[in-house]
Amino acid sequence: MKILLAHNYYQLRGGEDDFVDMLHTLLVKKGHKVYLYSKKSSELVSFGNQVMSSIQLLTSVNNEIDKIISTFHPDICHIHNIFPGINFSIINTCKKRGIPIVQTVHDYRYLCLNGTFYRDKNVCRLCIDRNRLFGIKYKCYHSSLLASVFLLLSLSTNLNTIKKIDKFIFPNSYSKDLFNRYLHIEENKSIIISHFIPKMFVEKLVKKEHYFMYLGRLSPEKGIIELLNLFKKEKKINLLIIGTGPLAKYISSLRYTNVQYLGYVSTKKKYNLLRKALFSIIPSRVEEQGPLTLLESFMCGTPIIAPNLSSIAEKVRKKCGFLYNPNVHDSFLSVLIKANTLAKEEYEIMRTSVLNEYKKHYSENIYYKRLISLYEAVSQ
Repeated sequence: MKILLAHNYYQLRGGEDDFVDMLHTLLVKKGHKVYLYSKKSSELVSFGNQVMSSIQLLTSVNNEIDKIISTFHPDICHIHNIFPGINFSIINTCKKRGIPIVQTVHDYRYLCLNGTFYRDKNVCRLCIDRNRLFGIKYKCYHSSLLASVFLLLSLSTNLNTIKKIDKFIFPNSYSKDLFNRYLHIEENKSIIISHFIPKMFVEKLVKKEHYFMYLGRLSPEKGIIELLNLFKKEKKINLLIIGTGPLAKYISSLRYTNVQYLGYVSTKKKYNLLRKALFSIIPSRVEEQGPLTLLESFMCGTPIIAPNLSSIAEKVRKKCGFLYNPNVHDSFLSVLIKANTLAKEEYEIMRTSVLNEYKKHYSENIYYKRLISLYEAVSQ
């Protein structure tokens, strides 16, 4: 099968970018011919380029993608992030050429201009609960009034274009239900296929060391500040932080005796450290689409501590870790202390459970079987 992947890489690399690269590698490994059509937001450094990319959100013609299709002749197009460099033109072009389209939904951009339902250090649902013009008022797309205006105009004028997509792939039932409700997507156009993580090592239980671990993007909506405040109080428990993002400079300036920040590390080192951690903490303040960190932790045999949010709770079953109530004071702290004092027998049950969850739901072969079945179904 000839597969056209399309993705606009973010200015600061994140889990979605990693996932697209892993998917590209997987499909090639399985014998498919794959063309990765990509743009990079990191190249839009000048004000002029940013203005042009904002204006192009309204463009319905893309000669570049038309030439690629004419040369490559894909059987299917699988899109991921299309803003700002690819835009809706790829959907219209593919439909004119009779090429089926699927999209993996990685964020909430179709419903929220900043894609996360998070603004000014708090969860924000103004665009879906009241009016999408709030996204312009608060400059929610790249903190730019102009960019926010053009994105909202693009979304508003392309509602029917979005519905031309043959199948939407959601990583969890929460996001599927949300999009179906607010975008009025037909139920038969939506499917849940969880993300995957390729196995990176020969499975072997390693000796655990006495530290907890945060792995991921260092940004406010991820709850990293609240996590640091917690460990500032609970100095008897050690925390290891790996990742990059807007808060990296601030975190590296902290001098907590029980917190170590390593920044970016190689994949091999990341997984070696994650395998030795007692628990992986995912303190997100928003409903996640993945997150890949959770799947990586399962693969490494490391249980989870996370908030009791719908998108995460459906993956963290009873024996896979602990969920705390983000709306109850000291719930996070209580769970952290409980995890730190967990009996060895109970911990080993959790460790085995997360490994089994990975094998059953999140390995690359499981994902591939589900995805290729979808490709074949929409291509008929």
